[in-house]
Amino acid sequence: MAILGSQVATWILSSVLLVVLPRFLGPDGLGQFRVSTSLWAIVSVVATFGTGAFVTVEVAKRRTQARSLGREVIKVRLLVFVLLLPFVAIFAVVAKYENRLLLIIGIGAVGALFGLIGNSERAVLFGSEQMGAVGKIDIANEVLLVVAIVAALALGAGVIVMSWIGAAVTALSAIMFVRIVRSVASSSTEDSLFSGVRLMKASAPYLFADAMVIIYLQVDTLVISLIATEREVGWYTTADSIFGSLLFVPAVLLTAVFPRVARLHSEAPEDVPKLISQAFQTMLVFGVWIGLGTVVVSASLTSTLFGNEYSGSAAVLAIFGVVAILSYQTIVLAQFAIASGRARFIGYLMLAATIASIPLDLVLVRWSHNRYGNGAIGAALAYIGTEAIQIGIGVTVVAPYIFRRSTYLRVLRCAISGGAMLAAGWPLRSEPFVLSGAVATVVYFVVFLLLRSPDHFERDAARQGWGKVLARVRPARNPA
Repeated sequence: MAILGSQVATWILSSVLLVVLPRFLGPDGLGQFRVSTSLWAIVSVVATFGTGAFVTVEVAKRRTQARSLGREVIKVRLLVFVLLLPFVAIFAVVAKYENRLLLIIGIGAVGALFGLIGNSERAVLFGSEQMGAVGKIDIANEVLLVVAIVAALALGAGVIVMSWIGAAVTALSAIMFVRIVRSVASSSTEDSLFSGVRLMKASAPYLFADAMVIIYLQVDTLVISLIATEREVGWYTTADSIFGSLLFVPAVLLTAVFPRVARLHSEAPEDVPKLISQAFQTMLVFGVWIGLGTVVVSASLTSTLFGNEYSGSAAVLAIFGVVAILSYQTIVLAQFAIASGRARFIGYLMLAATIASIPLDLVLVRWSHNRYGNGAIGAALAYIGTEAIQIGIGVTVVAPYIFRRSTYLRVLRCAISGGAMLAAGWPLRSEPFVLSGAVATVVYFVVFLLLRSPDHFERDAARQGWGKVLARVRPARNPA
């Protein structure tokens, strides 16, 4: 519960930066910062070498080795990190990045280095079940980061100062995690059974899935930086950040369902297909609503929040709205696959998507850059292809029973409701996004209800939710 609370708090605080950074840095500065963070995210996940999950599991088994295992993990991470630095330098030279961007990347290296240390100790705390301590540190550092960056930008600082602030806060976070681990694991005097090559061999299986996810999410930024301009990377970053916030809904909902799926898989496997089908169909309702709603409000939202400099983000965000519909389903499939012991399959599926994304990005980014002066459009379009691939293969392998009459009817009804939503909202796309979004939402759910789309589970859930709302409102109206 502590971790969920910290996730919500950090998400809210991150939303502040989502609005502030584009305004103060401009598309070019934001694009430079994104290139650096994407590059070091890929380097960091390789340097981590899967040790995050491995440490948590091993410490949970034998807490007496917590401190020694944490030290060995840090040694391995730093060694791999140093070995990767020449490859980063070669990439930067080949990409012909300008000196300002090279400086930002250099500062990012400092943050990445401390991030590897802090996240190692964080994994130790997870294994020691010290979620409360982790949550407090996360919130404290997020507050410090937001306050420091907002204050610096308000005083006229740019992307270089902001990069240093990010690196400094990451370093502070690492120090706090190290001190907490020393305090919590003061009695952990046993030497770790894993070190050096043996540790890398043991943690390597976790590397595959972690690396595939990060590379899949970050490679498009690097492709844009190679083919297009930093301004186009900035447009893409803004739209992608909003897109990421859209995925908060399925992430939170499925976090609550995940334990139930894992339990059913072992205790009553015959009930799993019904639960997966229900989740798939219900998530489709939310996905179409939020996805097509994003299409409707994209132009007004970006201009209102970020200004006319980000006009290029509107088309990208609209495409991401379509991607969101598909991503809601891939998140469902991934969660159920992992809960049912098919994590390796998800890793291979992400590998296929990552491999497919690179040529798609290279072709589509160049095409949209040459045709529209906006390579970010091509990167967003590539996501539609890779997410569709994941759904097609994922459903066929993980949940083939989803292909049935009730699912087809749900898809049809959501398509009709979504079409009505677009018909009502699209003419209002230039109006304030609150107005166009509200009209589109009302039309979507009215048509959805007229088609008698909600099933028994959804009707019961709606009644229970409404009952809880009334229960909270009535005491407030009638205080004792």
